Amino acid sequence: MQAARRWVEPAGELATRAARRVVHAGLPVLERADRRLVVGGLRAQWNPGLHVVHESIERVVADPDDREMHRILASVPGRVNVVVFDADRPLGVVTLRRRPTFWEPTMYQCLAGPPLAIEAGRVEDVLRAVGVEIRIEGYEPGREQIEPDEQYAVDSYVTDLTGDYEAHWHRKWRANLRTTRKRCAGFELRIDAPEDLRWAVTSWRDLYADDPRGEVVAATDRLALWPHLGGSQIRTVALCDGDRVVACTVSSVRGLELSFQCTARDPEYDRQSVGSHILDRTFQWAKEEGYERFDLGAGYGYKQRFAPVGGTLHGIAFQPPLVRRFRRLATRLN
Repeated sequence: MQAARRWVEPAGELATRAARRVVHAGLPVLERADRRLVVGGLRAQWNPGLHVVHESIERVVADPDDREMHRILASVPGRVNVVVFDADRPLGVVTLRRRPTFWEPTMYQCLAGPPLAIEAGRVEDVLRAVGVEIRIEGYEPGREQIEPDEQYAVDSYVTDLTGDYEAHWHRKWRANLRTTRKRCAGFELRIDAPEDLRWAVTSWRDLYADDPRGEVVAATDRLALWPHLGGSQIRTVALCDGDRVVACTVSSVRGLELSFQCTARDPEYDRQSVGSHILDRTFQWAKEEGYERFDLGAGYGYKQRFAPVGGTLHGIAFQPPLVRRFRRLATRLN
């Protein structure tokens, strides 16, 4: 019996993964202009004209700055816009980027806790009506009551800049950073130069092109949106060898908190450890600027060296019916 169960359990998991891939493989048909789905009495219109998308954003998003951000991302080539209607009334606009087995809203990985172009109280209805598997990492619980098909939480590394943030650093790590400061003493720091933002995103994309997380798919959206936000919402800290950028960090701003977005370095300067040094200098600069918290986010082991666990990053997923059925089957078999 136990031997049979050991066979059945992975079979259920394999069936779930297979269902996700089958559903995802059929989606190019939906990506063509003006395809429509009806889910739960709501009508999802895939890739209508941009005039329909912009008019719908105007109707569901109250803040003019948020409206402009959604219009910019909706116009990025290669992205999919889905407008969800209740009869003829738009409830939301979901702009998506495609990942190997799921989709994600393009606003995520661009800003921390970004606004959704969805009518208040209808987030779950709209995301389910889209008809594909949608995953959101960084969703802020408490916005409204939702019941996703999957949800998870991972540790986020956050530094309190109002105190001695170096106290968290292990003795060996602190010594390494001090040595790196001497190696990089001849480099200059540059803040918020527009050309540094493009350098950072394109270098980050190239540097992590083979990373299995596949986060660099967001580079196109970042390059479209971030230059429009300016220094009030996006900050860059660049390390320069003369006129040459050798490392740079990009962070988004929420009040007195910085949210780390990405970092990049010139591999030709790895012997000087410019990747570590630019984060060290970003911490120093952020404290001097008066920011109170620096949220590095989740993942990547180097973040643990710089900051303690200080928050939680929440992830949610909404799945189409076929995937949900196989997932329930796998759960019962387990």
